Amino acid sequence: MARPRAKDKIEKDLAMWRQRIVNAESYLNAGNRLSVWREVREYYLNRRPTAGIGINLLFAIGRAMIPQLYFKSPTISARPSPGRMSDPAARLKAKIVEAVDTQLIEQNSLKSQYKLGILDCYRFNISVLKHGYATIGTELPETAKKDQPLNGDVHPAVEELLGELGFPQATETDALIDEKLRKYSYHGLIHPDSPWSLRTPPEDFLVPWGTRNAHEAPWCAFVCRRPLEDVKADPVYKKGVTADFKANWGVGLDSGTSQLYLPFRDKAAYPTQYRQREFFDEGWLIFYEIWDKREGRVMALTLDQGEDFMRYEEHNLPIGLPVSIMQFNEDGEDFWGLSDAAAILPLVKELNETRTIEMGHKKITLLKLLIDKNVIDAADRTKLASDQIAPIILTDGPPQQAAMILNPSMSRDLFNISEVTRDDIREVIGFSRNSLAEFEVSRRTATEANIVQQNLMLRGDERRDLMADHITDSFRTKTNPMIFKFWKTPRYIEVTGIPFPVTFIGSGLKDDYALKIAADSTIPVSKAVAKQEADIVFKTMKGDPNVAQAELYRFYLEQFDSVPVEQLLIPPEQAAALQMQMMLLMGSIGGGQPQQKKTQASPTADALRGGPGA
Repeated sequence: MARPRAKDKIEKDLAMWRQRIVNAESYLNAGNRLSVWREVREYYLNRRPTAGIGINLLFAIGRAMIPQLYFKSPTISARPSPGRMSDPAARLKAKIVEAVDTQLIEQNSLKSQYKLGILDCYRFNISVLKHGYATIGTELPETAKKDQPLNGDVHPAVEELLGELGFPQATETDALIDEKLRKYSYHGLIHPDSPWSLRTPPEDFLVPWGTRNAHEAPWCAFVCRRPLEDVKADPVYKKGVTADFKANWGVGLDSGTSQLYLPFRDKAAYPTQYRQREFFDEGWLIFYEIWDKREGRVMALTLDQGEDFMRYEEHNLPIGLPVSIMQFNEDGEDFWGLSDAAAILPLVKELNETRTIEMGHKKITLLKLLIDKNVIDAADRTKLASDQIAPIILTDGPPQQAAMILNPSMSRDLFNISEVTRDDIREVIGFSRNSLAEFEVSRRTATEANIVQQNLMLRGDERRDLMADHITDSFRTKTNPMIFKFWKTPRYIEVTGIPFPVTFIGSGLKDDYALKIAADSTIPVSKAVAKQEADIVFKTMKGDPNVAQAELYRFYLEQFDSVPVEQLLIPPEQAAALQMQMMLLMGSIGGGQPQQKKTQASPTADALRGGPGA
């Protein structure tokens, strides 16, 4: 709990931080950046001006980029720090960390967050992944009075192994999250007593004016919007401060069309008809959550209400700022930089304008008929314009003089302009036709087919590497430190290569690990290719004493959908017993060598041979 502060000190600090937030907002919107972002988003979502032809290349390129960069099956591998590979305790802890991180990727649905991050980088040049613990407001764990017991018995072998490896025993545990707190932290991807990572819209992330990169930022802030009722009831915030709060944010609704208008942030961004009071849901509060890296403190405030901070306390999180940043085009000077979508937006507009002119010219140059009204009467003129097959039309004079076909030609220059504009867009974005998985129109040779395939696999290597670094850094510097600090009670995890669930304590895993994610796991592997690879691995490692044979067989059989794996594989205990019997049997017959006369009978060998001891 934060110590009481003098009223004048509170007022001074509150005014200072409010001004810092205003300055950070100005830095974010420097050069009218938010308007550019808003326009990029509107074009991407096909909410462009309706007049004319619109080819949504912003959407097409963005959708082509995401599957190239996101990880189909993100799996983190952990290894002990250099020089500790020979330590069995370090290797075991690394395998546990690897299993925990992989489980959190699935539990927190991080694949969807990473895909949204790629889209943000494409449209706004920045992906903001916010980290927290236990609740949406990051309720800080407290130390409980006594340990919580495990549910069920721990496998004796696990306890013995952990004791031999020097794992510390839990003497304290974190308190259970208050049920009332959970009621107002109902996000589906935030779980009690667990780290979480969520994508934050770039326009809702603030850094101090002049910040060049996230590493040097002394603090950061998040723009938060929550139902006012939730804010008032959430114990994270001071009830004495929030009790008198009024809603200051809402969602506009057009009463004429009932179309929802999603604002970028403030009401000033709305068209005039959305700024009318009756069009707003008045039940939301917009406020700012500030994380101060220098003071180790978390704060919350509004710009227009309250005489004190909504929240003001030391957070004690071992992660600095609770955010991971990825940018495609780092500038080194401007923190936000220029996005790919913003760079090509003027060209997209030009292409749409050119295509609109093309369509207008096409309509002008449609087939037309010039008719002598004195030769063909009105009824027959209607027949000429109809789709009737072989109509009989009577003319009062020579037919050649009754009508003339007007079929003006259309210049190809307009189409050439469209192609030049498309080439400019591809050049700016770094995509050729082949990079978009297209063949060049002029030819389809085997060499070009190879170029297409290679680009499907290799394009965006730099950005895939950025994505891999983004994932591993977020676990190494944010998620894992929270696990090491806050997970003080024993937990279970299944670890590859260990036949029983392993119990562990987060504080006992604290160490330096080399984390890595395969940068080429973005390429989907077909079932046929997977079976071929599994066949090679199985044939190579079958019978190798350094390889877990049961896991090898399971891996191989699981490549076939129709194979009943569980029915074919016997339990590990039974397999070990059979292996022991086979070893005894081979020893009893001398490995195929002539048997020597034994001085003492072996009951086990006799039993296997069906001899006297059976």
